[in-house]
Amino acid sequence: MTTIRTPISFAESELKLERAAPRLGEHTDEILAELAEEGR
Repeated sequence: MTTIRTPISFAESELKLERAAPRLGEHTDEILAELAEEGR
């Protein structure tokens, strides 16, 4: 998988790719449920 590195660099830190980015809409249901709870 080709990835784009972050434009931010820290001298003492190593960049690790822990997991892929979420798919479009993957967390939509969870986010909308949280927003509905906060709106009460």
